[in-house]
Amino acid sequence: MIPKYWNEILQGLSYWIAYKKQYFKDHLLTEGAIVAELTQLLSAKIESNMRIECERMYKEINPQIIDQSRVDILIGKKTNDKYKNGKIKKLMPNELLEIIEVKRYEGDWKKVEVDFEKLFKLKKNLPNTRLFQIVVGQEKLPDKIFNSKHNLMRRSIYNGNVELKTLPRLSKKAFSTKKESEKGVYSILIEII
Repeated sequence: MIPKYWNEILQGLSYWIAYKKQYFKDHLLTEGAIVAELTQLLSAKIESNMRIECERMYKEINPQIIDQSRVDILIGKKTNDKYKNGKIKKLMPNELLEIIEVKRYEGDWKKVEVDFEKLFKLKKNLPNTRLFQIVVGQEKLPDKIFNSKHNLMRRSIYNGNVELKTLPRLSKKAFSTKKESEKGVYSILIEII
């Protein structure tokens, strides 16, 4: 079962992006801005025995991933030994509860697939950690995720290895003038299973 806080977080993220679109007409928000807002929303909703870490190197979690890429957001258990040598200790793999990647739909879809592949590699080493990809469509319906009737597709969307596992309540839309319009802001939570 997907944690309850995701429902409110995705709705808040969609409305925040729609709100920001009014300030920056004809300009899309960067992935970094979306990650920063998502981190704030998560901080307000996760349980008190959890903590958030951002921008952690993939290779620190899985040495098989050797490039210089970073995980957007990690959520883990708080521990009593939070400090090491006067610095906040990084979350250890056995403490990780959720790993979250964020991508803009208007960007290159291949980058979304690269994240799917990295998350799928993590799944082998972290069987008890939930892995999520959030795809944000700032202007239009993400047609690689939705079908023509605006329903989420329940099918494999990456090389047969990654299934789209989500529910309509976990796809949030904001900023549309017409009910059937594909224009709008979409925040979609995909779980890597």
